[in-house]
Amino acid sequence: TSNVRKLKIAWIHQPGDITQGLQATPLAIDGVVYYIGPNNRVFALDGKTGKERWRYFAEIEESGAQSVFAGYSRGVSIGLGKVFIGSTDGRAIALDQATGKPLWSTQLTEPRKCHGCNFTSPPILAGDVLILGPTGGDVAQAGKIYAVDANTGAKLWEFE
Repeated sequence: TSNVRKLKIAWIHQPGDITQGLQATPLAIDGVVYYIGPNNRVFALDGKTGKERWRYFAEIEESGAQSVFAGYSRGVSIGLGKVFIGSTDGRAIALDQATGKPLWSTQLTEPRKCHGCNFTSPPILAGDVLILGPTGGDVAQAGKIYAVDANTGAKLWEFE
C-alpha cells in the first residue's frame, strides 16, 4: 500500500459508443488486453501502450435486439486461439484472437420473438464446447442454455 500514491495513468482507450457504459472486465493475456464495449464492440490492445491491435464491431440486427438490455455487453471469453462473445441479437460469435477476424457466427435465439433472448454475458468455454445463456437474469423468463462446438460454431445442444 505504500506505493499506491505513485500510480499513474499509462494510457486510455476510447471505445466510441458508451451508451450503456462499460460493464466488462478486461482480460489480459500475453501482453494483450481484450475487452468488449456496448453493442458488441470488441477490442484487442497492446497492454503497454494501449495501441489498438484490432477491433471488431458486430453487425447487429437492430430490429432483433429489442430488450432494454440490447446494448449491454459484459465480457468476452478467450481460448483455443479465439475470442468468443454472445451477441445482443442472439448469436455466438468467434473471432481470431490474433487478428479479430470473424471465424464463425451461429444464431441461437430469436430476440424478435422472445424478450430477453439476447446474450449480454460472456460465454463459458469448457474444453472445446462453448456454453451460452441468454439474458434470463435481467428479464424474468424461463431461459435455455446452449452449447456450440467452439471450433466450428456448430450447435451441439440446448437445454430448457
